[in-house]
Amino acid sequence: MPTLNYDILALLMTYLPQQAVSRLMKTCRTLYRSGIPFLLRKVLLNTTKSVASFSMFLDAQNDSQRCYHHLRFLEFHLASATQEELDILSLALE
Repeated sequence: MPTLNYDILALLMTYLPQQAVSRLMKTCRTLYRSGIPFLLRKVLLNTTKSVASFSMFLDAQNDSQRCYHHLRFLEFHLASATQEELDILSLALE
């Protein structure tokens, strides 16, 4: 069975929704690194779960500074966030 090379898979990420990019990134390290720019092109945090998930993603990076330059759009809609959740987010973004 023929396989697609990583360049083609990375190109496909430009057309995929973020959830699909996230799933593809979980398949191997190469696609994980390639997917970061596509995953961070637009981040919408509208629930406390999304804030926690985004914070864990940033914490999991070996060199978190390298992924910040990929962040193009960050939007918050957190009407019911607790002070503790906002503090966690603040620490993650420092």
